[in-house]
Amino acid sequence: MEQKLISLISEAEDLLNRCKLMSHIVGASKLERKISAELKGLLSLKNVKDKVTLEHHLISTNITNLRAVVKAIENSPDVVSILQSFSYENDTEIISDVVVDAVVTGGYKWIKIIARKPLAVHRIWKGEGNFGDKDPISLSKEFILAAEQNPIHYESPSICFVFPRGITKSVHESLLGTGVTPIGKILPDPDYDNINEWMKLEAESNLEHITNLLSDFTARCMKVNLDITSLIVLTSNITNGECNYTFREEVLSKQAAEERSEPALPLLLEFINGKELYCCQTAFNNFQQILNTVGGPEEKKRSEILFKKVTVVEDNPAFYAMSLEESASVKNRSKVIFGTGETLQAITTTANTAFVRAAANQGVKFSSFFHASRALTEQKQMYAMKH
Repeated sequence: MEQKLISLISEAEDLLNRCKLMSHIVGASKLERKISAELKGLLSLKNVKDKVTLEHHLISTNITNLRAVVKAIENSPDVVSILQSFSYENDTEIISDVVVDAVVTGGYKWIKIIARKPLAVHRIWKGEGNFGDKDPISLSKEFILAAEQNPIHYESPSICFVFPRGITKSVHESLLGTGVTPIGKILPDPDYDNINEWMKLEAESNLEHITNLLSDFTARCMKVNLDITSLIVLTSNITNGECNYTFREEVLSKQAAEERSEPALPLLLEFINGKELYCCQTAFNNFQQILNTVGGPEEKKRSEILFKKVTVVEDNPAFYAMSLEESASVKNRSKVIFGTGETLQAITTTANTAFVRAAANQGVKFSSFFHASRALTEQKQMYAMKH
């Protein structure tokens, strides 16, 4: 028991160090606090002399679960957040929450770790668990409800339940039937006449295969709604090779410097590549007004080429966009543009992060892709100093 304690303390310290490498991910600090609390609890057991008491504490350690969460994050693509809570309303209109251990593949997949022993999970599934034990099928239904009510780009995230210690065949098949993807070594159903031999089949997975199981994902929202800011980025001289200038206007010089170090256009082009491009009438009219006022001949030429690939649609904003209360960040024009994107079920590309944040604060979340802000600069080049 003492050796096991030393081993667990060492592992908790290792998990803590690995977690610190994830500090750039939203929610990593929550996981770090959980590991720190577990480590503190293990260190406090150093003074426990009674082996029975020590064994009882070590059996109830949460290290297996935390280890699996860390491994899943390390082996998953495009991790967005850790230990994120999502609210949902059930059939009786009661608001509840589920906690997703890792939101991955850019938000399209949710991972839940179930680190209990496969025999315990199987018994709970059969209805033989202790009071308060939640069976995996009920849990899957809660997660599916939450996913349906928290869509990303107009679709429900897929849900993966990861069983690091393995999962029995019956539980695996039952979960597949609910729409959840179970990940873990599939074990035969328990042989209660020879349970000790059966338990030897349990083996903790290294979870490295999780990447392959998640990599079948392809983005399904293929419509893009171009905001005025995006139309400018696509046509501006500054984003099309003419950024080696110091302009008279400080804001343009700053944009030129940003463009030299982090070009805005390549990321936007990568995102819209292969997708259907739309633009609502309000965005089109406002962009044309800006182009006619400050645009240069090359910028106008790029605009003509661009709009051969873009479908201009009538304004048709979703009602919930128009119901937003207007403020310094929430203008009617933005409500119309983003709202039309919602009606189209298209992702709106934009540099207008202030509007999206302000709308979210009012409870309306828009499907958006952000890029850096740029201006039309061709006419300003004649007064600028070239590097």
